[in-house]
Amino acid sequence: KPLSKEKLEFLHWGIISLGFEIIVKYHF
Repeated sequence: KPLSKEKLEFLHWGIISLGFEIIVKYHF
């Protein structure tokens, strides 16, 4: 069954924040 819009949005922001955290950790 397809993901709900809310869950998809949550997943999207989770990936963004995780990626941002990795960039901050390794770039600075």
